[in-house]
Amino acid sequence: MNTSAPTPPSLPDLGQLPTSEVCRILHEAQDILAARTEARLPGLAFDKVKEVLSETDPSAVPLSATFGTSAWENGVFWRDHEVHVVLTDGSTRVLDLSETLELSGVLADHSEYVGPDSSDCLLITFDPFVWSLTR
Repeated sequence: MNTSAPTPPSLPDLGQLPTSEVCRILHEAQDILAARTEARLPGLAFDKVKEVLSETDPSAVPLSATFGTSAWENGVFWRDHEVHVVLTDGSTRVLDLSETLELSGVLADHSEYVGPDSSDCLLITFDPFVWSLTR
């Protein structure tokens, strides 16, 4: 029985392809990465919110988290500090999730795909895991 992982298909020599084909591959790859980021973001945000909440209130159950934006020289990105979290008891907490580098990276990737404005908010609900953009 062969237990080794299958060999992935080799990529074509991109330098030899026509520009239109390189653009098609680029857009397809960007769409795949955007879909993966969007699918991963709600669960990762929930895990990180729970992790930070457990430090001060281990019994707290989050319903949603709202991320604002910060403008930088290279664009507008979701802010991972001052995250407004609503709990099941109706109370709210403002959390700093900036120590969670994995979430910071996914938020940055998501910002690049959706292109938020400085007044936009990203709302992530945790039951069900869904994100929405408020403009």
